[in-house]
Amino acid sequence: MFRKAVLAAGYVFTFIPISTFNATAASQEYPNRPLRIIVGFAASGGADIAARLVAQRLTEALGHNVIVENRPGAGGSIAAQHVANATPDGHTLLMIAAGSATIYPATRSLPYNIQRDFAPISLVAIGAYVLSTNPASGPKSVSELVAAAKGQPGKITYGTSGAAGTGHICGLLFEQLAGVKLLHVPYKGGSGAIVGAAGREIALSITAITSAQPLLDSGALRPLAVTTLNRSELLPAVPTLDESGLRGFDRATWWGLLGPASMSTQIVSRLNGALVAAFNRPDMKSALQKLGSEARTTSPKEFAELIRRDLVENSKMVQAAGLAAPAAK
Repeated sequence: MFRKAVLAAGYVFTFIPISTFNATAASQEYPNRPLRIIVGFAASGGADIAARLVAQRLTEALGHNVIVENRPGAGGSIAAQHVANATPDGHTLLMIAAGSATIYPATRSLPYNIQRDFAPISLVAIGAYVLSTNPASGPKSVSELVAAAKGQPGKITYGTSGAAGTGHICGLLFEQLAGVKLLHVPYKGGSGAIVGAAGREIALSITAITSAQPLLDSGALRPLAVTTLNRSELLPAVPTLDESGLRGFDRATWWGLLGPASMSTQIVSRLNGALVAAFNRPDMKSALQKLGSEARTTSPKEFAELIRRDLVENSKMVQAAGLAAPAAK
């Protein structure tokens, strides 16, 4: 009788599932305690610095403390596994780096799947790599380098921070797109590679701009190109490899925020909105530039696509170079 009377009065019933009320309530209550951002590397590294900047801005935006917790070990997989197993309520998050997220899965067996077990929130920063050489003896341009490499297959050396790192992947992609063969010399860190190039121990270095910047500024190294699709804000006069004839070349180290899989879209959206607003502020861009990186945010979907692309392309290059993990017996 009540329903008939209400309908006669012109009211319309809208039935909303209980699960919708629950999701909305959870979103409105979020967060209800301090958040943790887990970092799989030691303090003062790129991922740690990015996480602390994120923590500061999310604390301001969410009104709850955001704590950075370092859990180094196993190339970041200890931290990743911890977050993959966490309750997906948005209070435990993971700061990932490009190498551990999209190169390691091709080189070793991991207890988690970066695409299946996590919810992408946003990219937060990128760090371009730079191809450098000794100005007295090295090539003056990428075209000169390619011509020389074609005449000396496997003879021209390039150094990076280590095998199967982002610099090495850049070198493999260079070989693929230029149709040449170089000789990789892995060092124990980017500083060894740039000192080696400056001292003519090797012909070239492919390292993060932050590692090379002091020797670039002093003139001990000549930059030939950067590895990102667009010019770096840190070296605006240096062309990209794409501009230099290697069409589509786009590689960098990057850092981004994930949560456990099954996090609600409302929580993901709120975190993404806070990061986009914070990291596009002039003061944040300036702070990252001083650390050798550039602010770069995305939608969750765009971040997921970046991870997928890098996983696929890095896996192909790792396998072609014989660096892939042996197949399980």
